[in-house]
Amino acid sequence: MDQSLYSKGGTKLESCGFGKQRIRTRVTDTVEIPSNLSHCSEIIAIHIERNQLVGELPAELGSLPKLIALNLRINNLSGGIPPSLGNLSSLTTLLLTSNNFDGQIPNQLGSLSGLYLFNIEKNQLGSREGDDLSFLTSLTNCTNLKVLSVYFNNLSGELPGSIGNLSTQLEILFLRDNEIFGTIPQGIENLVSLYALHLGENSMKGTLPDAIGKLNKLQALNLR
Repeated sequence: MDQSLYSKGGTKLESCGFGKQRIRTRVTDTVEIPSNLSHCSEIIAIHIERNQLVGELPAELGSLPKLIALNLRINNLSGGIPPSLGNLSSLTTLLLTSNNFDGQIPNQLGSLSGLYLFNIEKNQLGSREGDDLSFLTSLTNCTNLKVLSVYFNNLSGELPGSIGNLSTQLEILFLRDNEIFGTIPQGIENLVSLYALHLGENSMKGTLPDAIGKLNKLQALNLR
C-alpha cells in the first residue's frame, strides 16, 4: 500500500493505493471492489491500478463526498460506469483506463465541475447506435478540464458542435479509434489551449476546417 492514514481508532481512511502491487486472496487471484468502501467517508484518493480487479464498479462509491482522485486503470473491471459518480463533487481525477467497461458514458459526469483529468480510454464503451456522444455536451460544465481521452472504445455518433464549448483550459483531446462520423465543428477554434488533438481512425469526412489554424498552441494533430 502506497499511503494509508488512519485515526488512532483505525476508522479514518484518507487515502489508499496499491500501485503495481497485486491484491491477492487465498482462494482466487481476482478481487472485487467492496461496496462498503463507501463507508470511508473521509477518503480523498483511491489508487488501485495494475491489479486484477474484476466485477462492476459499485454505485455506492458515488457517496464519497471528499474523494478527489479515483484511479482504477489497468484492471479487469466490467459493466457500466455508474451515473452516481456524478455525485463526487470534489473529484478532479478520473482514471478508468484499460478495463472492460461498456455501455454509454453517463451524462451525470458533467456535474463534476472540478474535473481536471478524465481518461477512460481502452474500454468497450458505446452502443454503436450513433447516440454515444451526448456526454461531451455534459462535460462543457467542467470548466477546469485539461485532459479528455476516450480513444479505443466503441463510441458512435456525430461529433457535436458543443465540443467547442468544452473548457478553454483543455490541452489534450483524444477521440481516436471509435466510430465517430460527421465533420469537425467550426467551434473547435474555441479550444485555445489545445496542443494535442487526435481524431483519427474514425469515420469522419469533409475538409479540414480553417478553425484548426486558429489553435496556436497545437503541437500534435492526428486525423488519419
